[in-house]
Amino acid sequence: MKKIRGGIDQLRKKGLDKNVLLDSLILSPSCGLGTFDPGRAQEVFELLSQTSSLIKKS
Repeated sequence: MKKIRGGIDQLRKKGLDKNVLLDSLILSPSCGLGTFDPGRAQEVFELLSQTSSLIKKS
């Protein structure tokens, strides 16, 4: 999350609004998720959702 926060800070310094950045933030799994079994793929998406929530709260 440190890298994401750093990137957001860089963009804020260039004049972009933090709330707009956070509302536009998209996290996606790495390529190859289609080879996972459905249960494992669901876990990955749940972790992405939790990570997104943590970023937006910080």
